[in-house]
Amino acid sequence: MNLEEIGIQIGSWLYLQCREEKESAKKTLCVGLRPKKYLVITAPVANFSKKTEEILVYFYNGEKAYEFQTNILEFLKYPVDLILLKYPEYVKLREQRSYKRIRCFVSAKVQYSSENGSELAEGIIKDVSKKGCRIIFPLGKLKKSSFKKDEKILIMLKFPGIPGEQRIYGNIKNVLREKEEISIGIEFDELAWWAPPYY
Repeated sequence: MNLEEIGIQIGSWLYLQCREEKESAKKTLCVGLRPKKYLVITAPVANFSKKTEEILVYFYNGEKAYEFQTNILEFLKYPVDLILLKYPEYVKLREQRSYKRIRCFVSAKVQYSSENGSELAEGIIKDVSKKGCRIIFPLGKLKKSSFKKDEKILIMLKFPGIPGEQRIYGNIKNVLREKEEISIGIEFDELAWWAPPYY
């Protein structure tokens, strides 16, 4: 499939990963495109250069996520910092969830490994399914390297309507860093019986 079939639009949020920074993704905005030629994006906070190869771009379109590989064609400095990306030849489906994510706002504690051993961080679960969740943390309370892709963590929370504290292990699948927060996507080691939908 290609971008025309998926219907990517100006104003779509894109997430960029390069080979040098596999553990994190940089959020950027699509501000223009010329089919079969290039995409124009805002410059993310990252050390991208024309020598950067194999940039992975992924984005969400409703319930589905898509991805493609590309490279940098040009850096623009006027009127603002922008990047021209090579238009991809094809786009593939990134993920098909067997369990629908439910939006929520639930406090949680995450136990993760650090240089000092094991540490706790408090965050908010933004969405959840029986197979995983996304948690956001204020950036000021954590180091940029606090979380790493494929790291195993323990999540502790009290889910509304469910008695007691729930504890579940999971693996970090992606780390998104923005100006004021860190967001991690987690895949649980087992099905979370306490997560909706309930049958």
